[in-house]
Amino acid sequence: MTENRRNKIVVVNMVGQVNRLITAFTVPYGAEYVKKFCDIVRHDWEKTVYGTGLPKPNPSVESSTVKFLYTPVLYKQAEYAELPYKKGTYTVVDAFACSGSRFYMDSLQVFVEVCKSDMGDRRIWANVYYVSDSVIPAIVIHAEEIEFVHDYPGDSKVEEA
Repeated sequence: MTENRRNKIVVVNMVGQVNRLITAFTVPYGAEYVKKFCDIVRHDWEKTVYGTGLPKPNPSVESSTVKFLYTPVLYKQAEYAELPYKKGTYTVVDAFACSGSRFYMDSLQVFVEVCKSDMGDRRIWANVYYVSDSVIPAIVIHAEEIEFVHDYPGDSKVEEA
């Protein structure tokens, strides 16, 4: 195995109401990166955003300490009181509330659930719901693994005739 094939790039991006590339990092083949993904999603890049029901400074708070007063989120909050929470073919490994502006959305309160698939290795994503519409995610943040072919010549090489 060559040196270039021992690592892969993991790209973390979000799609939905907002489409953005969040970050990328390298990991060795076979390595778990659940904690790194959770840290990236919880990263407090807007520590000065405050609002009704949000702590100071804003970032994430445990879902059990936020009173949403909206029934669908209350159900999720009760389910995720003890994490990890097994839900069908995936497991919710983290859940928290914060301002939507942390994900370049409207600055309303959002509920985030970080999920890991039980059906495949290293499949992890986060569903971000507005508290007022907590049935369909406003955005989904996911990690995509990218591998490079070692002998890729690049587009700049021209074949000689």
